[in-house]
Amino acid sequence: MLWATPNVTLSLQAIAADGLGTYFGQAKIYDFNGLLVTSVSLFHIMDGIYSNGYTPTTEGIYTIIYRLFTDPGLTIPANFERAVETLDVNSIRTNITRLLGLVHDNAVVDNQTYNGTGQLLTARIRAYNSKTNADLAGATGLLFTWFVTASYTGLNLTNFKITRDV
Repeated sequence: MLWATPNVTLSLQAIAADGLGTYFGQAKIYDFNGLLVTSVSLFHIMDGIYSNGYTPTTEGIYTIIYRLFTDPGLTIPANFERAVETLDVNSIRTNITRLLGLVHDNAVVDNQTYNGTGQLLTARIRAYNSKTNADLAGATGLLFTWFVTASYTGLNLTNFKITRDV
């Protein structure tokens, strides 16, 4: 099983058992219904390993079929079995990153506003990919931005929301 995050490039790889770099590789990606999504050319990297990047854009379960060919037109299969792999494209990594930001891991809280009694009304929370980028609090490494709103009846908090633009 190969795990991937939408819009993050991953490496697709096939290997020639004889270790040669004279073949032409291809990875065909099919969706859950068996419909071809795309074909990716695989290029020799080293020691019979053929590879190329692929960036999935839609969550789902996919099947990847890897093949090696002896000709550039991909019409003569090399004498190797096809390889197959399941690709699970999901937002688990993205959601974990969001959760880390909401527990203030490498996060900055700013743009606060308060009412006359000093109660927080609004704020912005920004999560970054590193402590260094959080310390700088700019656009570099910015992962997510949330907006905080709070309302009160007297001294009692009656509504507290954290939202983000998708």
